[in-house]
Amino acid sequence: MPKVIITVEVEVSSPSDKQNLEATIKKLSALPFDDRQRLSEIIGSQKALNALASKWTMLKLMFK
Repeated sequence: MPKVIITVEVEVSSPSDKQNLEATIKKLSALPFDDRQRLSEIIGSQKALNALASKWTMLKLMFK
């Protein structure tokens, strides 16, 4: 699959915040399409984000 360059403007509060955001975006871009699609659905749904926040501790423990 061909690669494309996408430019996004995001406000950051510090250089470390910028580095963390860059690392996260690189990880996201390396995921297979199906995984990116699922994440896109989650971030596009306030209900999903609320459920994720309420169950975050349990989810983090599941994947450690």
